[in-house]
Amino acid sequence: MKKIVAFLLTFVMLFTMVACSSASGSNPTTVPKTSGDASGAISEGSDGKEPIIVGFLGWSSGPDALYGLVPQYLMEDYVDKINAEGGWNGHMIDLRSYDISGTGGDFSEAVNATNKLIQEGAHAILGPSNSQGTAVAELCNKAGILHIPSSAAQLVTVAEDGTVRDYTYRCGPMNEDLVVAVASYAYQELNNPRVAVLYETTLVDCVAMRDAFVKAYEGYG
Repeated sequence: MKKIVAFLLTFVMLFTMVACSSASGSNPTTVPKTSGDASGAISEGSDGKEPIIVGFLGWSSGPDALYGLVPQYLMEDYVDKINAEGGWNGHMIDLRSYDISGTGGDFSEAVNATNKLIQEGAHAILGPSNSQGTAVAELCNKAGILHIPSSAAQLVTVAEDGTVRDYTYRCGPMNEDLVVAVASYAYQELNNPRVAVLYETTLVDCVAMRDAFVKAYEGYG
């Protein structure tokens, strides 16, 4: 398990810096893989080992498509390289990407994609990085599947009742920590400028980030 976690953490670092808490309208769609045979299927490894199924949930359509497509393409290239070299410990990597660009805080696309990946026997699910990650985390932890969002609110790793989600590992810092650092930079380095905050009111993590920034910035006086 430690080797699998270490591998997938490295895998996830490819899209950590480009993930974003934004959304636009679309239907859940499986994005074609660049690995596998003509049918798109990933074959067994050289020793007959089953492939490792990894799901990726991102925003791959609409005006914010770059936040999903950039990490997706990076991971596809990385997977192609791994598979061309014989896979990981003899296992081919089967990357399955889903577009979850729902609008207005709609979690249904992420939930549907997650349930499909669980039914397909996924070993791990990467993403998303916004409020939808909480719903994905709940499903993955019930199923006992490794879940690695790039960044998200605290509820993605700790449930509302304080219970730690054992199968979810966030590879980036909490969103609130990031905006507190931005508030410190603005006050200390930019000489306390007047600041306006634009945020998405329908996304829980965006509201939490706004509140954390305002609290931190006002706290400086």
